[in-house]
Amino acid sequence: MCLEVTLFLPRGEKSKASEKGVSEASGLHVNKYRTDDGREAFHLSQGGECSCDLLPSKFSWKNPNWELVPERLPQLAAAVAKVASQSKAFSFRARWLGPDRPDPSSREVGLKALLSIIRANAIGNGVEYVVGAA
Repeated sequence: MCLEVTLFLPRGEKSKASEKGVSEASGLHVNKYRTDDGREAFHLSQGGECSCDLLPSKFSWKNPNWELVPERLPQLAAAVAKVASQSKAFSFRARWLGPDRPDPSSREVGLKALLSIIRANAIGNGVEYVVGAA
């Protein structure tokens, strides 16, 4: 049971952004990989494991929005901005990997709106924010 914070590219697309470049831009640990369904992904964390290290010591995975450590929000925004500078379309999601998680949902947003959501510490639990959808 862990928090997973991930940026995804559409299926079949490759980002020009590198793991190292996103990490250097954000100060976060970044793991770039390809999902089973063919999407290139960037997993974001502070220490290299799950994204739980972005959470405060007291949190609830049942809340509609994540309450992340405020000091990490600019880093998440920087990671999103770096990927956005290299990819026309992508999505961002923070979800709980465990029982009793909210039903997943999807929401189309612009880049400025997504960055505002992150900076306001209002990231929806299980919401996949889709930027640049056709």
